[in-house]
Amino acid sequence: MKYSNATDPRDKIYGLLGLMHEADRKSILLQPDYSKSVVQVYGDAIRQMIRENEDDGATNLNEAFHSIERFEDEVMDFPSWIPRWDRPAMLKQVRTDPDPKVPVLKGLKVARVQHVFPLQRKSGNSEWMRGIWRTISILLDAGPHAETKEAVFLNTIAGAYDEEFIKNVEAASGDSLKLLLDMVFMGCGFDLEAYMDPKLVEDMMEVNLDACTVLAVSIREYPFSLFITEDNNLGIGAKAAKVGDTVCVLYGGKLPFLLRPAGS
Repeated sequence: MKYSNATDPRDKIYGLLGLMHEADRKSILLQPDYSKSVVQVYGDAIRQMIRENEDDGATNLNEAFHSIERFEDEVMDFPSWIPRWDRPAMLKQVRTDPDPKVPVLKGLKVARVQHVFPLQRKSGNSEWMRGIWRTISILLDAGPHAETKEAVFLNTIAGAYDEEFIKNVEAASGDSLKLLLDMVFMGCGFDLEAYMDPKLVEDMMEVNLDACTVLAVSIREYPFSLFITEDNNLGIGAKAAKVGDTVCVLYGGKLPFLLRPAGS
């Protein structure tokens, strides 16, 4: 399905039934029914992906939702949780409510997003990233953190971009932790002249310069958004995150989800 087209977009699902496990082929959600709309057929496929292996569904939510893309000319017929498998541009991998456009999932509401900070470079130096850090460090003063603010900040970013970097944060403390943070800032802004400072070069021996550079490059090339919740916890999510979004944990998912109310 990833690189294929179909005369009838519903056959992106029905055409694969012969390749599925018997239990999936017999699912009432996947029985060929061309009286259903494309939205209904794709929505039922997502419901089946969520339902299968329900007793041990550690990855089924990620498998169902990780390939979803949104388009500028999105139409209202497709809810945000249904992949556009009918569009060649997004042909990737891939409980019932009376309304076929609404999935019913169980989970926990964690907190509401109160501040959002897009990680989008706005200048040729590191000031854009340092400005985000200054604002967040003030807001984190009221937060329930056992770690230092520097550790909270770096661990949050590393969790999205490079989990291996967390080892560097755990190994650092005090001034070396602040230096680690500063090295990431410099990498985010191409402050190359700072690398020529003899004192800084000497101090850098205590931190992993390569790891800082890799993390900074990832931030520049794949922008996410940092956010702070109403209970002063720091998180990271999609660059489209907005104030008012709700952080939720959906049963079966590996990561929290950002959900946004739509209509009434």
